Amino acid sequence: MEPYSFGDNTSWKLHCNSTHHATNGLTLASCLGNGVLRPAGICVLSGCDADEMYEALRAVGSEIRQTTCPDQLPEGGTCTIKCGGRKDNGEPDGVTVLGHFTCIRAKLYGAPTCVDAEAKSWMVAWVLPKILGAFDFKGALTRSVNMSNGTIAAFRTNVSKSLSDILLNVDPSHFEILEVSHLWESMAVDDADTGLPVTWEREHLFSVNYELIIWDINVLRYNFNALQAILRPSSSTFKTFEDLIHMRANMTISELFPTKYPITFNATYLAPDTQLSGAARLSGWRQLRLLLVLLAVASLTHVLSGLLSDG
Repeated sequence: MEPYSFGDNTSWKLHCNSTHHATNGLTLASCLGNGVLRPAGICVLSGCDADEMYEALRAVGSEIRQTTCPDQLPEGGTCTIKCGGRKDNGEPDGVTVLGHFTCIRAKLYGAPTCVDAEAKSWMVAWVLPKILGAFDFKGALTRSVNMSNGTIAAFRTNVSKSLSDILLNVDPSHFEILEVSHLWESMAVDDADTGLPVTWEREHLFSVNYELIIWDINVLRYNFNALQAILRPSSSTFKTFEDLIHMRANMTISELFPTKYPITFNATYLAPDTQLSGAARLSGWRQLRLLLVLLAVASLTHVLSGLLSDG
């Protein structure tokens, strides 16, 4: 029991067998009082099976049929799609694979793709680490504030800036996804005798779901640790985030709790290579770009393998 063991303050930890894991990484359950339970996850079998691989292939593209994936991929394991073939003259067609899948919590993450180095339509390709996670937080705003999902735009901006500021070398634009939703607000209560407000504040509950692209692999470990630390109320990271939200939104955070513990994996990104000049399309540029991609993949594999083993 952590930290209490009876009544409305009961909390407990979920322990799964070594062959299973808690969904979304949630191992702590808490009774919040008044019969409200914040549950832990459930224990599910670890590893990625053939059904999950089929779903991952559907997401990558229906034209992809073959992979290097075994029938059962263990947690932390990686595999990829098969690309390339032969031209009519028997030479390789120049199509190579970029990126791979990673099995995390029984789901395949990543989006490997086939890159044609000889295509007429050039593309810029990156393999970069991504961190994704989610949390809810509760805080008090003055009761005059009209807060709803229809009026949340400015608050969303404040959250994105504050979240970026607790990280290293991260701009709000680096979030591929940053969803901030308003879930609930407390009722405005007035004194029955005087008609005056019992309190000038209302409690609000928000959810945050993020997917962050890390453009500098040297700060991956720091930012991954920071996004874990924000979930601990005793951490300096949480205190900084709390102060930033108060400064920008005049909100006092009373509670923050995870709904999906952060995970990290390699992701593949493609963009039209519209900025290249004709000179840049020469073979020297092609070789340099492929070299940079290969170096990036090797470096990211080393960094991510360390993070996965730490977890």
